[in-house]
Amino acid sequence: MRIADGNTSDISLSDDEEGDQQPTQTDNQPDVAAGPSSPVDENDNNDGESTAKTRVSCTAKDFVRPDTTFQCEYDDPVAVTEPIEYFLKYISEEVFEEMARCTNIYVIETTGTILATTPDEVPWCSDCNGNPEISAMRMYWQPATQIPTFCEAMSVNRFFKLRSALHVTESTTPHSSADKFWKVRPLLNAVKERVLQLPPLEHNSIDEQIIPFTGRVAAKQFIRNKPNPEGVKVLLRCSAEGMAHDFELYQGKGTGVSEEHKSLGLGGSIVMRLVKDLPLYRNFKCCVLKTDKELRRKGRGRYDQKVTKDGDVILVRWQDNGVVNVASSYVGVDDLSTARRWSEATKQHVDIPCPALIKDYNTFMAGVDRMDFLLSLYPLRQRTKKWPVRVICHFVSFAIVNSWLEYVKHAEANRMQRKNTLDLLAFQNEVAMALIMCSKNVAKKRGRPSLQAPSEPPPRKVHNAEPRPVNAVRYDGLNHSAQPFAQRCKFEGCTSRTRIRCQKCNVFLCLSATENCFYAFHNK
Repeated sequence: MRIADGNTSDISLSDDEEGDQQPTQTDNQPDVAAGPSSPVDENDNNDGESTAKTRVSCTAKDFVRPDTTFQCEYDDPVAVTEPIEYFLKYISEEVFEEMARCTNIYVIETTGTILATTPDEVPWCSDCNGNPEISAMRMYWQPATQIPTFCEAMSVNRFFKLRSALHVTESTTPHSSADKFWKVRPLLNAVKERVLQLPPLEHNSIDEQIIPFTGRVAAKQFIRNKPNPEGVKVLLRCSAEGMAHDFELYQGKGTGVSEEHKSLGLGGSIVMRLVKDLPLYRNFKCCVLKTDKELRRKGRGRYDQKVTKDGDVILVRWQDNGVVNVASSYVGVDDLSTARRWSEATKQHVDIPCPALIKDYNTFMAGVDRMDFLLSLYPLRQRTKKWPVRVICHFVSFAIVNSWLEYVKHAEANRMQRKNTLDLLAFQNEVAMALIMCSKNVAKKRGRPSLQAPSEPPPRKVHNAEPRPVNAVRYDGLNHSAQPFAQRCKFEGCTSRTRIRCQKCNVFLCLSATENCFYAFHNK
């Protein structure tokens, strides 16, 4: 992949480093086909310092498209595994153990008390369930909206006490003064390590993402025309399907400009860092674009093109609602296609000529937007004044979405039927149930049972309506104990009635001298 020298990119960046009170304001770039584009001054320098400009000579000639055959080879399709196994590749049990250790140390240092949290409790703080019907965390424990899994495993007071003390690193950990997000750096490194291991796909796009947060945080940004305009900016490289392959948190001047790409400015330097892990000469499509806000009323669909003297980069100016300037090193005008637009003059849709370069950009540019859309479906957004908690919740959700995209990709490669493929909500719920219940210790009630009858009889349950637990809980081999009751056996293929119930899975299973469905159910 080759990217022409220049001072600008399609990502609007500001290196004005603001304090905690006021966020930096930047303008979000509009869609190429949506409206007027903004001009880019060739004399602007994003890094705030005077750097040598590389002058590129262009000429009016046809662009010879290079061979862009995708040459990357992939391994054989991977078998589909349990949702929790995908998730733990991003945030492993070791990360949760370190978070529990740092949280306990923080509580002792600040209050002198012992919290004694465990790695099993830490995932609760991020609300992995992401139930769309729950708008506030306390609703998990309120009688009308409570979820028994949450209520029985942790009290509401302990949840908020644990969340307020949640830490990823120790306060005494050495760190660089330029790293504004050192408090969550181990978690970011764990997630980034996994996304860099993913096999790269052909089409990649780079765009910005906002972690919504209105409280106090260094390097907070404000970007107009975004659904969540205020918060922490993340620069993402995603495939066209929305799967993230690299990311970097924007830190203002602390983001840094490498000497190698100093002439590209701050935006170009970040772009080059995000694409450095792509294999060279494998023809990954990743265009750096710039637009122009000055309206030119010459008629839609008209274009002009220039090619560098070396013939390796083409510059195309295309008239849509506004003038669109695009540079590419892999595709030019080629065969013109058409773009459907609404005409105010005729009050109907019309087809206008569209260069192949513009068409490819509009087709494959939306990877980060797809990721944002998936994150917004079942967000893990808790109201909090602490930015580390907000960033932790975001990247837990980020890991779940990327895990699900991996799962869907493997399901398609293994020709799994769509009806048997989990959607995002079901996948997220299975991850949450596995994290909460896999190592759950069943609490035993103390004292003798009460002789006083309840004031109101409990609602009658539907006969044998208890669902089977997720496989990760079913086969974990921990705390499965039998209780005497009477119900039909839940083991697949067994129609007998039994009086034995698994206290953890809450399902009835045969356990006698002739049948042992209890053992068969919990072992693959």
